[in-house]
Amino acid sequence: LVLVALTTAVLFLSTIRTNRWRFPMVASALWLVVMLVGGLIYPAVIESLVVRPNQEERAAPFIERNVDATRIAMGINQVVTETVDFSHLTASDVEADIDPFRNVRLLNPTQMLSRFSFDRGEVAGLKIVDLDVDRYPIDGETRQVLIAARELDQNNIPNKSWQGRHLVSTRGCGLVMAPVGQVATNDRPVYQDVSLTRPELYFSDRIGGYAIVKTDVVETPCVGSEGAYEGTAGVELGGFFRRAAFALAFLDYNVLGSGAIDGDSQMLWVRSVSERVAKLAPFLDFDTDPYPVNLDGTVQWVLDAYTSTNAFPYAQRIGDVQLTARSGISRSANYIRNSVKVVVDAYSGEVTFYVVDPDDPILRAWQQAFPDLFTPREEMPEGLAEHLRYPEDLFRVQTEVYSKYHLPASSFFQRVGAWSVAQASSVSRLDSGSSTTTTSTTDDETDRSAEAFATESGVQRFVPYYTLFRSDADADEFVILRPFVPFSTNDARTELQAYMTASSEPGTYGRLVSYVVDMATLPSGPLRVADRAESDETIGPELTLQASQETGSQIRFGDMQLLPVSHGLVYVRPVYVIVGDVTEYRFVIVSHDDDSVMATSLGAALGRLFPGFDADIGDRVPVGGGAPVDPTPTPDPGPDEPDGEVIEGTVADLLLRANDEFMRAEQALADGDLGAYQAAIEAARQLVEQAAAQLDATGS
Repeated sequence: LVLVALTTAVLFLSTIRTNRWRFPMVASALWLVVMLVGGLIYPAVIESLVVRPNQEERAAPFIERNVDATRIAMGINQVVTETVDFSHLTASDVEADIDPFRNVRLLNPTQMLSRFSFDRGEVAGLKIVDLDVDRYPIDGETRQVLIAARELDQNNIPNKSWQGRHLVSTRGCGLVMAPVGQVATNDRPVYQDVSLTRPELYFSDRIGGYAIVKTDVVETPCVGSEGAYEGTAGVELGGFFRRAAFALAFLDYNVLGSGAIDGDSQMLWVRSVSERVAKLAPFLDFDTDPYPVNLDGTVQWVLDAYTSTNAFPYAQRIGDVQLTARSGISRSANYIRNSVKVVVDAYSGEVTFYVVDPDDPILRAWQQAFPDLFTPREEMPEGLAEHLRYPEDLFRVQTEVYSKYHLPASSFFQRVGAWSVAQASSVSRLDSGSSTTTTSTTDDETDRSAEAFATESGVQRFVPYYTLFRSDADADEFVILRPFVPFSTNDARTELQAYMTASSEPGTYGRLVSYVVDMATLPSGPLRVADRAESDETIGPELTLQASQETGSQIRFGDMQLLPVSHGLVYVRPVYVIVGDVTEYRFVIVSHDDDSVMATSLGAALGRLFPGFDADIGDRVPVGGGAPVDPTPTPDPGPDEPDGEVIEGTVADLLLRANDEFMRAEQALADGDLGAYQAAIEAARQLVEQAAAQLDATGS
């Protein structure tokens, strides 16, 4: 076809001298015929008569190339596979392996944003716009935390004059942090003091506009730092022409006319972390959700950078993978690596590009072009390496692709043994994790592939979560986790088939492990467990009671978390109540096998789920600190126990147990068993009286 086109072009050029049009026209007709026959008709005939009747055999060599290439391109060619199995747990089993429950994430970063903003973002001109998950030492142990920066909020500064916006309110101030596994008895996070020598945040995630520092006007101080800006990141404004240039650039005469600006003043602009790094390295793709790290008293913003291409031979494109709202990953890419970690100093604005994957060929090419831009990972401060996180969006891509491409090429066509990323459970009782679809953005290549290979529906998939997870070495690793279910086109399969983790630890960073469930009967997956718990005869009414239309309160759920405990599997899911647009942690649902219970603490829930359980989880602590409260309940008292005996548990636990007794009483009455009815009513009465006594004692 190319030769015919070139010949046609030459013949048309020859008409300049010969003025003969017959041969060019014949060549044009020939080119059209060859294009139609060779480009459309012949391939369609071969596809219909040769390929489709023997598609598996004909496609086998191409499938093998596609599988091998996709595994390499997506970085899933070295996944470690381990088998696991689970059995029934007893109270003694749980007591002997209590540590996984101390690492449960009771506070969800999305749901708790309003709580943090209300409690710690109250300073005028500052705001908390994002919560991030990280790990820090607390009381000598590494704990998961939610951490947030109090960024500058120009819309709510006290002084909205030009000087107030650009000379006085110039920065955010400090960090807010709370462990995710502890909640105070008043349902608030247990906030920790974050000691910083440089709490000023001149550069941050959502900051905008410009600031002029080292002027005659005093900047709004941060707590713990009363001094003015001492850095050199800005452009000095000495000289009329330089100030005039900035005034023209910003169309702001005040830059030129202000008497508060002198020769030592500096102009700070491009202060958004994402914009700053994109200007320095526009050839990289960036995650747009940086997170702050407390490094030796300074705040450092960490951002993931990717190299990608859509030209990797035979590899599958990313396509319709469900990514985060602010993802920087291109869906058309069929090769991706998280080769660079970018660090931005919140005070000075200094940017460092650390190479974490020196074997990436695309990055090596950019290193040759810009040798001074990149810094080897070996030069990264040790304290910073301990806070690196495996990127969530990259993990979403890899788990989605791995669900099919873990298969050998010989099984790929039939989809025998394929998985799907587990369906997402509901966030609120009004949502349905099994019915929400996503918008398709497939290209022609993907559409053609869909004709040959079955695909699942477009329901919302399980959102991966960071957690401290026990590895093979019997040590806690900070990982990101996502479960799988068996593949089905209508997503009817909801059993737990496997789960994958990606390590964020310095020594094993990027290690992918697939834990495959090796059982004849697979355990229930996250969606099935969540639906069963919400419809439980005890939990369901309580959730309905908490979601009151009269008061406007709403129910929200946190992460559905998988906990391998001893030789069994436990699911944990926090429950929040939104009152007046502010979220409060209220309950936790714990599930094992086919049973689910809800209580105000992990200890109380485990005590009800595993009768005889007696251990201190430490997830509830007194307001203002102190020793953890142990709300683990004793077994429910029978009706023959003497009146006045103290029944342990919080008020909410006692009322939940009283509700259980009332439900039993109703069932007994329906069955005509008056003895059981009276016994249940008496037990409920004692529980209600004990709850009332506790309220009277606290003066509530």
